Parts: sequence; structure tokens; C-alpha cells
Amino acid sequence: MKGEQMDFQELEILVLAALLHDIGKFAQRADEPKSREMEGEYCPADKGHSTHIHVLYTDHFIEQVLPLPKELDDGKTRSRLARLASSHHKPGADNLMEQALSVADQLSAGTDRKSGEESEGGYKTARLVSIFEQISFGGPRPLEDLQKGLCYKLAPLAEEPFPVPLETARDTDYAALFERFRKGLENLPLDMGVVHYTTSLISLLEEYTWCIPSSTYKSLADISLFDHAITTAAIAQVLAVYHADQGGDPGQGAETITKFILVGGDLSGIQRYIFELDKSHGSGVAKLFRARSFFLQALTRSVVMELLQRIHLLPVARIMDAGGRFILLLPATETVSSVLQAFELDVQRYFFERFRGELSLSLSWSTSLMESDFRLERFQQHLDAFNDALESRKLQKFDQLFATGHNPVIDLDYGAYRDGDCPMCHIRPVDRETSARNRGAYGVEVDLCWECAEQIERIGTRLPRCQYLIFERADSGGIKLFGGINLQLEESVDPTHHRQAIEIVAISQRGRFTYQPIATHLPTIHEQDLAVWQACGELTTDSDGYLWLDDERLAVGEPKTFNLLARSAREITPDGKPTGRSFLGAIKADVDNLGMIFSIGLQDRLSISRFASLSRMLNHFFSDDLVGWIKTDYPDLYVVFAGGDDLFMIGPWRQMVEFAKALNERFKQFVARRPQITLSAGVAVTKPALPVHAIAAQAEEQLEHAKSHHGKNAINLFSTTAGWDDFASLLEKGDWLHALIRDGQVPRGLGSRLLYYGGERLAFLAGDIKRGIYLSHMQYDFARNITEKTVNDPRERAAILAIQQDEFLLDHIRLPVSWALYRLRKDT
Repeated sequence: MKGEQMDFQELEILVLAALLHDIGKFAQRADEPKSREMEGEYCPADKGHSTHIHVLYTDHFIEQVLPLPKELDDGKTRSRLARLASSHHKPGADNLMEQALSVADQLSAGTDRKSGEESEGGYKTARLVSIFEQISFGGPRPLEDLQKGLCYKLAPLAEEPFPVPLETARDTDYAALFERFRKGLENLPLDMGVVHYTTSLISLLEEYTWCIPSSTYKSLADISLFDHAITTAAIAQVLAVYHADQGGDPGQGAETITKFILVGGDLSGIQRYIFELDKSHGSGVAKLFRARSFFLQALTRSVVMELLQRIHLLPVARIMDAGGRFILLLPATETVSSVLQAFELDVQRYFFERFRGELSLSLSWSTSLMESDFRLERFQQHLDAFNDALESRKLQKFDQLFATGHNPVIDLDYGAYRDGDCPMCHIRPVDRETSARNRGAYGVEVDLCWECAEQIERIGTRLPRCQYLIFERADSGGIKLFGGINLQLEESVDPTHHRQAIEIVAISQRGRFTYQPIATHLPTIHEQDLAVWQACGELTTDSDGYLWLDDERLAVGEPKTFNLLARSAREITPDGKPTGRSFLGAIKADVDNLGMIFSIGLQDRLSISRFASLSRMLNHFFSDDLVGWIKTDYPDLYVVFAGGDDLFMIGPWRQMVEFAKALNERFKQFVARRPQITLSAGVAVTKPALPVHAIAAQAEEQLEHAKSHHGKNAINLFSTTAGWDDFASLLEKGDWLHALIRDGQVPRGLGSRLLYYGGERLAFLAGDIKRGIYLSHMQYDFARNITEKTVNDPRERAAILAIQQDEFLLDHIRLPVSWALYRLRKDT
């Protein structure tokens, strides 16, 4: 009946059914049992034969295998859930939820799925083609090329996220993966309500069905079972709520009735908020950087949570959420529109008053969709319109707030600043009470404002031991977020105490509660670090037995300060002496042409499922895979932020350069080596005492230079830009020069003068003719210093002399020479 509000418990059942509607494809390919007796009930018929047999496996899985929370685990509700999930190819004509799920199934696929029997042909041997294989800027790739593209193994996402050749992918099988999935089901929380159960199931499904093709019948197998399921659930939720409110049936008015709204949010001021801290020394500062990056992730999540709670929708509405940007799919009802108007004003007021304009969250909901707009030929233009509208809203920050007459000039209580402003953020006044409590306890020896102190105490210090994030309404002394939501960082979950939490997020492993990796890593002091510094004679011990290095007290497990990270850049010679500069390296990197990738990269094949897959996989690389790799292979790199499509890290400069080269190779492997998907990076090499905002600004400048390179796909280091292949070659030249200078075959002075000759050459090529004299000076220099006496090996000598004729090397000489000399110079 028109005007009715969808019962929330009914919505929970619908979303669960949508998430599991195609789970039978997984079970079928794993040779699991099926409900043969339900064939006539669920399966359509074609020429006298039943089709879509996978729904019988779905029914059996839900009826016999799936553990359910006690609220749903009675025979009647379980069977109702099984019917709803299994009838999507043969829905009841008068059943709103069955109709909503059936239509959502079609819309999720962009209505490009061929009608036919999925059990035909090589449905068991087909493997999911990487979504990146389709990216092309010059017209659609031929189907035969795509079918030969790189595919994914049947393995959990955390273990095998990189595409491989089809034959390699076929070495894995469905039965083994399904058995691991069945084992994972045992970890689902069954005693904490349906919502926590559902969000846990979503993370488990992502882990095990991300690599399974949702369709293999006469189509490219490029949409995963997970992405199809999650977008189907989002669409079904909207259709059910919309038609409960407006009447009518899903599928009716597909060309004429607006039923969906795309709602987007974009957080601005992220880098300023993180980097505008006026200190760079002390472990407390390192904890604060980690805390600020994490806090912004939690803050954005709280905004989404609050909005979904106000309109009584489940989290499957979240189509994309990464890097401070989110997209929600909501029903186009008057109720939702009125909530959105009030919500935007609340958001603007909150960000203006709490962050004093330093941070802002822009919202847009002007893009609406009909069912027909999910078709491949239409969805792209609506997504483009949505992105344009969101960018436009970012230029109108706080407009709704100021329209109410709110004073745009921030009203400060100057009396609160009697003790001065916070030496970290320079925004809020010093809070003596908080500072007295924290002084010395968390590596902080200065008075701070309440927010900086709170973030160090409640986030920076607790995050390393934390396993779960508890978002709740109760004022439990946690971190205050938007909408009265509080966040607690906990090592465990109490089913009784935390049952009423809005959301519980697991940050270390999937399978129990929502999984959301925290893209941060803070290097800590290890025993081997102390051994190295002790061997170098740099440690002292005070009367209480504490170890000191200069003015820093050291302890195993404590965060490394920037000074300590810089020391790790040095190399230790065979006689145990450190050599090389104690400098920091900072890298900023992001994906090139991201807008084009989403706008035209998939050509005419962009569906909501493919959009979700592309967003999810890119975010997985930066926020999950990358951080795990760093913790294992580059533990001295401090991940300030990573996610969406970009990253910023600080660490020892030498390790950072090596990481940059490895990062590009790993990224290329992840995106199936598609030439249209590239990465650019800027690496700044600085002294550790420099404030972080200055370090970040230098890295940003280097990144901008890299982005200016023809075709992008480049890196800038030592103020020299090169494509990635050339960068690897220049580093090899630098290693060669390093060895020559270290072993005395090339004088260090000649190495330094190469920098001068390279600069003079570039000036000459730019038109300053008199600078051409560099050539004769360089020839004399080489003739005088590179002789049979200094270099015995004639081939080596010839190679050194050939530097004078290597125009490319001379044009980029600053990079390899600096790479060599910085590793040889001692700290002054």
C-alpha cells in the first residue's frame, strides 16, 4: 500500500537474500548438494528443460549450511529467506520483495547478461578476468583479447589479489575454496543481532567470492560474484523501500519513474589537517600523525553511518567509500529528500564549528536514476553527471549554513588562549588539564590542545593493540565523531556490552564483523636497531639503565622518531662504520588519469557492478595489500595515509627510493599491466628536523613535476623527472657510479662535478650558448682523472669515458650521481 514505511526486519531479510541469491553458483561449481525437489518451484523452463539450476544450490545452502543469528534461525524464517533468495528468476507476481530482488539482479548486471543456462559449457573452468583488462582509451578491446587476459586464482582476496594467466588460475579449484568458505562461516557472530551478522557476512563473502565469475554464459566473465551480490543488494533495498512508500511494482515505469538517488560525499582539507603540524620530533608527534589519518577515516565513516540510520537503511547502500569520498544509492522518496536537506545543514554546522573550516564535507544528491538508467549505454553519463555535481558542491562549502544567517567569521574565545595556542596544530588553545595528565606519558613533553592530546592518547597509543573499532551512541569516553557517535578502540568484543553498537569493525582479519583495513603503519624500534646503534658507538646508558641516543630515550617497541628513521638510511660498511646521509625520504604517489579511467576506460560497458569492482580493487591495493607488503618488506616506512588511489609515506631516504621502484612494479602487476593504468610519484629527500608540512609540500612539488612528464607514468627524484623504465636504468647507473667512487676508480670530486656539467649542458640546450664550454671542461676533467693508472680494466675505463657521449644520462645526471654520492657522504 502506498505510503507505508518498509519494515526494517523485512529489509534485513531482503538484503540477506540479495547477498546470497547467487551463492548457489559457488556451491554448484564446488559440486555441493542441491534441493532437487524445488526445481519446479524455482527454475524457469526453456524448451521443456529447467534452466538456472544454480538456484537449487542456493536453496540448499541456506536451508542446510548457512548459520543464522537466533533472530532468523527458526524454520519458518529460514525457509522464507531461502525462497526469497532462490526465486529471483521466477518471482511471485504479488510479492514485492521477490520482485525487487529479481529486478535488482538484472539492473546490477547492466542488463547485458545473456539469457541462458549457466550450467552449460566451461562454467567450472572459467575464471574471473581482471576488471583492469577492459581499461582502454582507444575504443573497446576485442572480446577475443579480453578472453585471453589475465585472470584470478580461486583463492581468498588476502592471499592472491594479483591476476595471472588463465592456465595458472585454473590450477586452483572451487571445492577447496568452498571448504575454506564453509569454515569461515563458523566465525560469524550469531548472538549480536542481524545487522552485525549481515555486515560480517559481507566481509566474508568479499574474501571468498571476489574471484568467482558471476556469469560465464556467452559473456566475458569479468564481474565477480561479490560485486554482483553487493550491488544487487543495494538496488533491491532501494526498490523495496521506494515501492513500499510509493506503491506500484519493481520493473514498472522503468523508463519514466525516478526511483534512485546517488548521494555523494567528499572530505576536503585532508592533507592540510594531517600535515599542518609544527613539529617533527618525538614519538608523540609520530603517534599524532598516525592518529589524524585514522581519525579522518573514522570521521567519514560516522557521517555515512548517521545518514543511513536516519533513513533506516542497511550499509549495503554504500557503493563506494575510499579516500574520504563515498557514494550511496538511496531511494528517491520525499522522506529521504527531506532528511538529506536537514542532514547537509547538520554536516556543514558540525564541520564549521568543530574544525573551524579546516575540514569540510561536501554533499551532493542531485543525480537521480530510473531503472533504465542502469543500462550500459546510460549508466556512464549519469555517473559523469554525479561526479560533476559533487565537484561543483566542493566549490560551495558551508553555503547552506551561511544561508541560515550563520556568521562566516569564526567567533573565538580569546580568553581561552591565555596559555597560548597548541604548539602542534596552532588552532586550538592549550588545555592545561589534559596536558598535565598526558605530559611524559605518551612521548609528549609540551602542552597541547584537547584534540591533539586526545588523538595521541585515545588513538595513536591504542591503535597498535587494537583489533576492533566500536561505533556506538553511548557516551563511553571514546573519540567523539559526527552525529553523537562515539568510537572505542578495543582489543576484543563483548557480545553483551557491544550488541547495541551501530557498527563493529575488525581491522586485522575478515570473517567476524565488518572488515576495514586501517591504512597506516608506524615503524618501531627493534632489538636489531639497538644492536646497530650500539655497534656504531651511538648509545649511552643513564644511571637508571635507560638507553639514549643523543636526546632521545629508546625502548624496544616504541615508535621511531624521524631522526631515528633517518639514521636507518645509512649503510654499514664491512668494518662496522655507518656511511651515507641520515636523511628522510617522503613519497607521494597516485594513479594517473583516474577520472578518465572511470569515465571512458570501460568504454560502453560500465555497469554499477563494474564501477564497484574497479573502485574496490584499487582501494584494496592501496589500503590493504600495500600496507601488508610494507609491514613485511619495508618496515621502516611510515604510512601516513594510503587508500582510494593515492598514498603518502615517510621513511629512510635510501629505502624510500628502492620502495618507489618496487611500488611501480607491484602496481603494474596488480592492474594486469594495462598501459592505460599508470602511477606517478614524487620523492623528496630532506633533513629530519624539517616540519612535516614542509616535507609534504616538497613531495607534492616533486609529484607535480612527475605528472607534467609526457604521458605521466613517471617519478621525480632529486628534482629530476624520468619515466619508470628510465628511472630503473638511472638507479643502476647510480649503483655503478657509487661502486666506482667507493673503490677509488672515480674521484669523488669528479662525481660532484658531473652535477655541474649536467646543469651547464641543460642551460646550453636551453639557448645559453656560452655555457657550451662545459664540454671542453668535462673532456679535460675525464682525461685527467680516468686513466690506465686509475682504472686498470679497459672495458670499465671505456664505459666511464662514454658518460661524456651519453646524452640521456647527462640530461638526467643529477639523479644517478645524487643516488651515488648521498650514500657515500657522512653526516656533518
